[in-house]
Amino acid sequence: MILKKIASVILIYGFSFTGGLAGESHHQVRITDTLINNNTAPAEYPEQVFVHTDRSIYIAGEDIWFSLYLLDAPGMAESERSVVAYLEVVSSSNTPVAQIRSGISNGFATGSIHLPDTITTDFYFLRAYTNLMKNSGPDSFFHQDIFIFNPFKEQKLDTTPGNPIENEGENDFNALIAGDIQKGISRISVRDSFGTREKVNIQMIIDTSCFEKGDRTSLSISVAVASNSMSRPSMDTFLNKIKPGPGFSEESIELKYPVESFGPVLEGTILYRQTLAPASGLRLYLSTPSVVPEIMYSFSDSLGNFRFTLGPEEGMRDIVIQPADFAADWLIRINPPFSNQFSNNIKKTVYMNGTMAAKASRMGINYQLCNIYSAFAIMSEYDILPRKTAKRFYGRPDIEITLSDYIPLPTIEEVIHELAFGVSLRRQKSVYNLYITDDITGERIANPDIVLINGLLINDMAIIATLDPELVERIDIIKGRYQVGSVLFKGILSIILKESESAGYEIPVSGMRTQYSPLARTSYAGKLSYGLSRPFDSPVPDLRNTLLWESKLRPDNNGVVDIEFFTSDFCSDYLIT
Repeated sequence: MILKKIASVILIYGFSFTGGLAGESHHQVRITDTLINNNTAPAEYPEQVFVHTDRSIYIAGEDIWFSLYLLDAPGMAESERSVVAYLEVVSSSNTPVAQIRSGISNGFATGSIHLPDTITTDFYFLRAYTNLMKNSGPDSFFHQDIFIFNPFKEQKLDTTPGNPIENEGENDFNALIAGDIQKGISRISVRDSFGTREKVNIQMIIDTSCFEKGDRTSLSISVAVASNSMSRPSMDTFLNKIKPGPGFSEESIELKYPVESFGPVLEGTILYRQTLAPASGLRLYLSTPSVVPEIMYSFSDSLGNFRFTLGPEEGMRDIVIQPADFAADWLIRINPPFSNQFSNNIKKTVYMNGTMAAKASRMGINYQLCNIYSAFAIMSEYDILPRKTAKRFYGRPDIEITLSDYIPLPTIEEVIHELAFGVSLRRQKSVYNLYITDDITGERIANPDIVLINGLLINDMAIIATLDPELVERIDIIKGRYQVGSVLFKGILSIILKESESAGYEIPVSGMRTQYSPLARTSYAGKLSYGLSRPFDSPVPDLRNTLLWESKLRPDNNGVVDIEFFTSDFCSDYLIT
């Protein structure tokens, strides 16, 4: 969404959900909108991040659902500069326990962070930033305190009264205070109290004058078990504390951490293995072993540093990094993508009174029962987006041979000789060489620059010669020069096998193959809907700690947002944020 001004659509509202009838009386409370860990941004910070989460208290093993907003510091409008966000859950001793990279589109990102079920009960903090923000240091990052309770481990907690995580009183989380409605929201309509498994309807009226393009507005809303023991960052307070900075130009300063405008940046260093001295001026290739070949190149600088910009692909993938010089013995190291710098974090001692401990324990039971009964489809599965279809980096080849279109031939050498005009694979003593004749210049190219088997770069033509044609799906050939960026390749041969492996070929010791996740898979919370005429008839318990998480709400032309969801079997106060 492009904003004239930032519309703070993260609202604070409390309602009670009991096993009785609606209409019970409620007491008003003041909702704290203190910004966690002081997110004041000095003028030199070019962009800022704000994160809305579904809750501030979690059970180990649950997911943190989030929406992330990227803001341009000079005007506090939506930023489209960076397309990658880094989110981490960090312990009070500055040890990350969960990390993901999320793709940003039009200044907005959404997804989830899975909490390991092995972490201990303690205070943690969620921090978020972009690669560009690393240049300003960890004080420029977004921070939010969260509390994680692990019911699977023995609790050693101090129950001293007057503690930082005391349970809320009996009158907390009830009626809305009108003054706490955030800017951008004109009105909210919802009853105060509901019964179990009852449909809830919420209507919000959004001030559409805050948006220049309403069709690109992304709003997020959460309905979750209430806990007033921890303050949550509010968008209004966040914006009020940020000092708008000057205009930013990537060319104006030399950045240690570049802007990720097209996708995640992978950085590393190449060294001489024997001396560990940096290797400068080397060309390196990054390829993705796949039936759809992808390859890119980079040059190492005077310190041996190299950098690749990956596409905005989601999920884990295999990558191979190899120097163009196969002969020498190199050592390649990949830099960790997440920041290793942390703000001064005061360790907090965990105190809980008996009531709060009992509630956290009950939330843990809810989590376990939801896992047990999820097999009965009471909880919807996450909607995982499929990986985008990749294209061959060289486009349409000059020669494309699909072997199933021809009669079987006994060797690859004969396949190339019979079906690829101007291309030959010849053996001279014990050495094989591949020759390609450029149709335009007539130049005879010996052993082209790029030879691939399922996207894996090779330099030994004997590997091709010994391939069984029965394993080969297709052969693509570029017969002349092919320019990628500033590099001119002389000929390309790519062999695609029927299986995803590389016919047993192992990369040289000078290269490295590893699994790498450019971006976490985008996921959306499942929404439970009782399709029964009498939902009380279902014997499956419904004990969700988060009743609703919607990350991409869109108001209509009149600024109206209608939301509906079902309450669960867990009688508690719930907070709408």
